[in-house]
Amino acid sequence: MRSFQAHWIVGRGLTMYRCQDFSRVPRTKRQAAVALQVGVWSPFADTGWRCVWAGGKAMVWFWDAAEVKVQGELLDKAALERPATVSQVPEPLFLPRGQDGARLVQCHDGYDLQFWQGGVLLDSLWTRQEPDARRIAWFLERIGETADEALLVENEMAPEPWSRSESPVEWLRARETAIGVTCLAVLALAGVWQEARYWKMRLATGGAAADLSVVETDVLPQLSARGDFVSLRRRNERLAELFGQPSQARLMGVVDEILPSDTAVFREWRFAEGELAVVLVEEADEAMDRVAFVRALEAHPWLSGVRAEQGRRQGEVRFRMEVAAR
Repeated sequence: MRSFQAHWIVGRGLTMYRCQDFSRVPRTKRQAAVALQVGVWSPFADTGWRCVWAGGKAMVWFWDAAEVKVQGELLDKAALERPATVSQVPEPLFLPRGQDGARLVQCHDGYDLQFWQGGVLLDSLWTRQEPDARRIAWFLERIGETADEALLVENEMAPEPWSRSESPVEWLRARETAIGVTCLAVLALAGVWQEARYWKMRLATGGAAADLSVVETDVLPQLSARGDFVSLRRRNERLAELFGQPSQARLMGVVDEILPSDTAVFREWRFAEGELAVVLVEEADEAMDRVAFVRALEAHPWLSGVRAEQGRRQGEVRFRMEVAAR
């Protein structure tokens, strides 16, 4: 079958994946919340991404927008006439949705190891070669699951991605609270106007000034005490984080084991207040595989929020990451 819309398919090997629950975020603000979170997840300077919702859970694929670009010479005539309608869609959205449990999907290039639960892709790991039982067990262990093997699924590309935009009914349901609040606000305008007149009269007679003085006398000491308590609590939490963090020697050993190649060396090392900044330089002629190094760092339980940046000198790459308490 032919697709009704032109799609530029982003291979699974070029993308990274995250799943996060945004149920506590208002529905009208969830898409904006995902956009902010992608900026935290992504190690790339310019990031392309696609989000699919399952209730309040967001399934997000993101990639380096500087590397993934629509090539016009490969599009058909209809798509060239309207290039704005060509959407970038990650490869897994054209593959069958999974049933509960682990499965191994054969992609156009490599394999996608997935774990589904309740129609939600909880975790996904791409490998170039077919993973063995040990690799599958490690993948499931990091999400708290166990299984002897993953079901192998052949590459059966669909003509359309299984993600879709909101229908009119879903749009109304997602914004029913905002619509209701707007209607109530319109109905309450008359009451607000009367309230404004009342307070204007109070200010004119000086009654408001007396009331304000009483409120300040009663409330300001409580606000001051609350501010001191919040400041003390934050200080205690910060001290607890600092005392629970690993030593720099241990961290350096961990990062050294994960180095992308034998010719990559440290140029700079800085660790302070739970954030680690490392500058690496590749002494060989070949370029450093940033994506592979970022994935390897994030796989370690101590490290998270890994970001890659271009260094100040040619050949340098700066990696920043958060260090969790042990």
